[in-house]
Amino acid sequence: MKGVRNRLIHEYWGTSIQMIYEISLDEMDELLEYIKKIREIEKMNKN
Repeated sequence: MKGVRNRLIHEYWGTSIQMIYEISLDEMDELLEYIKKIREIEKMNKN
C-alpha cells in the first residue's frame, strides 16, 4: 500500500483507474487487517 501511495502522489498522471481498482481488489484483505489493528491500538490508548 505504501507503494500505491507513493505512485499516486509522485506519478499521478501515470496511474489509471483500472490500476487502482486492481490493486484495491488484490490488497483489500491486507488493508482491512491493517485497519483492524490500528483500531485496536486506538481503543487501547483511549483506556
